[in-house]
Amino acid sequence: MVAVNGMGPVRKSLEKAWKDLGADMSAWTQTFTGNHVLKLLDEDAIDNAAHKRPSSIIPHVKQYLVAIGKIQKMCVAREMSAVEKEELNKQIDVLFFHLKKFAGAQNVTPKLHVLLEHVTAFVERNNTWAKTSEQSIEGLHAIVNSLKIQYRSIRKKELQMGYVFRSLLFYNQIFNSY
Repeated sequence: MVAVNGMGPVRKSLEKAWKDLGADMSAWTQTFTGNHVLKLLDEDAIDNAAHKRPSSIIPHVKQYLVAIGKIQKMCVAREMSAVEKEELNKQIDVLFFHLKKFAGAQNVTPKLHVLLEHVTAFVERNNTWAKTSEQSIEGLHAIVNSLKIQYRSIRKKELQMGYVFRSLLFYNQIFNSY
């Protein structure tokens, strides 16, 4: 099946356009980074990709991606000015409006929910957004996953999670001691 394998002409033309922008899709080599995403979310790059797939929802998808790109550019590790906070709030509203137009019946992922519902309040309270990072959460998630594998022979879920939690406490004690 061409659509599933990603070998269709639209996919190939998009990959060529992305490569021309400096965002090669070599994700399996883990060289596709946030900087590549930033290049893809540039307004010119979105225009280039959008005209390759004409559809009635494309204008909404395009504006959604433009809003995400603008939001990503505001994600810098410093305090935000009142103008920047207002622009962030505006772009989140734009993102949500266009998301409802092309995917209104779909479920919202937890990360998108956080962006739509909680980031603005966090920024207002702390005057920053990017001084925090989800990398620590993802790192903890990786440790929990490896501990769950380590304790997979324990069938009772509460007991297994107790061992995972206890191991996390031990890790914390060890790393805080040095």
